[in-house]
Amino acid sequence: MQRTLIPWITLGTWLCCRAPVPGQAITDLGVDRRSFSVSWSASTSTVYELQWTDDLLSGSWTPLRFFAPRDAAPRFNDLFPHDGPTTFLAVNSFLPPVPAGGTLTTYVDSPPNGLIAVQIRVPALPRFTYSAPVVVPVSQFFTPPATFDQFWEGPDFTEIGCIQISYLWPGIQGIDGAASEGVFDYGGRSCIRALRDVIRFATGNRTAHQGRYLHEMIAVTPRYDNAGLYAFSHPGIAAVNVLADWTGSMTNVAWLVGRENPTVDAISAVEIGHFIDQTNAVQNPLYSLAKYTPTNIAIDYGTIDWDPAEERPFFDLNTNGVVDGGDHRLGSAVPSVSGQRCYSIALVDALGSSPGAPSPWPTNLANAATVSSFWAYRSIADRYPDLSALSNSLHVLILFARRDHVQPAVDKPHVHHAYEGFRYGAGVWTRLNPDAVYMEWAHAGYGGLAADQPANQQPGNWNDIEGWAYMNPPHGPARYPPFAAVAEMVDRQQTGTWVNNLSVGPLVGYPPPP
Repeated sequence: MQRTLIPWITLGTWLCCRAPVPGQAITDLGVDRRSFSVSWSASTSTVYELQWTDDLLSGSWTPLRFFAPRDAAPRFNDLFPHDGPTTFLAVNSFLPPVPAGGTLTTYVDSPPNGLIAVQIRVPALPRFTYSAPVVVPVSQFFTPPATFDQFWEGPDFTEIGCIQISYLWPGIQGIDGAASEGVFDYGGRSCIRALRDVIRFATGNRTAHQGRYLHEMIAVTPRYDNAGLYAFSHPGIAAVNVLADWTGSMTNVAWLVGRENPTVDAISAVEIGHFIDQTNAVQNPLYSLAKYTPTNIAIDYGTIDWDPAEERPFFDLNTNGVVDGGDHRLGSAVPSVSGQRCYSIALVDALGSSPGAPSPWPTNLANAATVSSFWAYRSIADRYPDLSALSNSLHVLILFARRDHVQPAVDKPHVHHAYEGFRYGAGVWTRLNPDAVYMEWAHAGYGGLAADQPANQQPGNWNDIEGWAYMNPPHGPARYPPFAAVAEMVDRQQTGTWVNNLSVGPLVGYPPPP
């Protein structure tokens, strides 16, 4: 590639102009030694990029910022520190937008974290004519992922015509080399700030680090008025927290699909029951619907004890001081923070005062001070009223199967919390599971799996909530119900159709997912 070097005597720095592609010629390239700026003109309206390097032979250039020809006069002394005569600048033609079906990794500024790695996936076929809705899958944080992909059954929403914006939490480096700056705090306030700024980028309210908006980076037009969140399992905690903490920045979030999200510490720590395997449930006999409250779970921890052999707590129901068939053993799926298992605040408090409390306290078991601090921000059942300012813009679909992926309690208290919280606490349109027409669209025969209950309604007795759940698919991956849920929400938003039940559908003609 031809380059023209122009000496800049004052600072001993050089200005290097990369030859642009034909038809995008840069002209009138010059520097102003007094204002420390570089300016140029261009024959087209494309965007141009200012870059720098310390080693011309390496061919490695670091982008500084993007500029349109109308404002192509950057004061580059404000953009990077000068290191003397070894620094070179370049003006380069902006690369063409990522085409349909393409993928791009970029970065979003998120102070004080720093740069957050973001992956943009563009659908091969946009869901709407020349445009597509935007989906931000909220990442897991009890166990941080090392890739932009989500859980093992995480769907790729480009398959249903959506633009998908994924990201890495602060302090996480992906196996593909991308990395986010900052310190990972397991879904704490640093993570939530990062998610806030990713959402701002996804909804067109801020640029990527290099100065481009999403619509300037991809060939498919993003529908900023049809952007939403998909949260499976504990990422739903982060989804509620970001909407509650930064409500003023979240008015462009049109919808949320929350799939089997825990709401309080006892549920997240799987203390009201667990699965031994994919089918066999173990219910905690101390929990029932009578112990449900709108903001908590009222379990009696008076019999909690410590099993030194298994190195985990158990409920000594027959109070004989040993683990046997008359007791309730907790499962092993417990959130772990920095190598310490985090049980609920009430359990750890009770265990600490129990005659059988472990001594010394195990290093891999979070103590009372740690869990109190940790769960204070990650129990969300009392946060829904903070979303009330979004009541005219946000719509929610709560997705759940008869056999939950973690929680076996018959009355599904986490779903109960979410419904009451969104519908009554926040006052938003709320639906329990997708309409049958969208389940059928997602996969032939799945319409018969849907409960198809109307929006803004709940069962009269929550012990009957399984009748409102979709039946677990008998075959195929579990990605089809999420496809149905997201497709229904984006189509409803696109057409402005918020009736409680759809008599015909889908609302938008689009091929079903493969």
